Amino acid sequence: MTLKYISLFSRIGGFEVSIHKRWPNAECLGYSEIKPSAIKVYEHHYPKHKNFGDISKITDKQIKELVVEKGGCDLIVAGFPCTNLSSMATIQGNHDGLEGPKSTLFYELTRIIKIANPKYIIIENNSMKKCNRKIITDALNDIMKEPIYMNMLDAAELGVQTRKRLYWTNFPLENTSKTCEQTWRDILEPLDNIYPLKASSKMFVIIR
Repeated sequence: MTLKYISLFSRIGGFEVSIHKRWPNAECLGYSEIKPSAIKVYEHHYPKHKNFGDISKITDKQIKELVVEKGGCDLIVAGFPCTNLSSMATIQGNHDGLEGPKSTLFYELTRIIKIANPKYIIIENNSMKKCNRKIITDALNDIMKEPIYMNMLDAAELGVQTRKRLYWTNFPLENTSKTCEQTWRDILEPLDNIYPLKASSKMFVIIR
């Protein structure tokens, strides 16, 4: 059976990497991304995937017809904007939560989940206040038939970067032991490839 999925707020396709590693023949029914630089990277790796564009402009009819044509949707993955939810938003003075101009796009996500009626969902975001976590969990619980699970995962358990993220799923995550196999050599440029920097009175100048 071919896994059929929709990717929203896709950026450069991080979810896609995991999906196609586990299910090489998975079919992307469409993705949604508007940032040109991210789309350029995404299209380089997945040139055949269709971009819906701005999620707020995807019509109910589009999703209904797509799901009927493809015979259903197995999975929706999404990492909606944390712009008005994160601790950085508090520092910058735009901590309006899910009512903020960017993070309110969460409700566009729930609209599409309702229409597509996927078997499974994986929703990702940054750490945030408990009140916002509850709103998101309750909203997803209202849509999905199965109970929603929220888990915090830290990239440090798998690699060299410390990056805590929240994941909402309608299936429990297995409590399996994790082994960190990544090292700094895997992500840093070799010293021979790095240009030396010379300090000036105004800025650092790259010497080539």
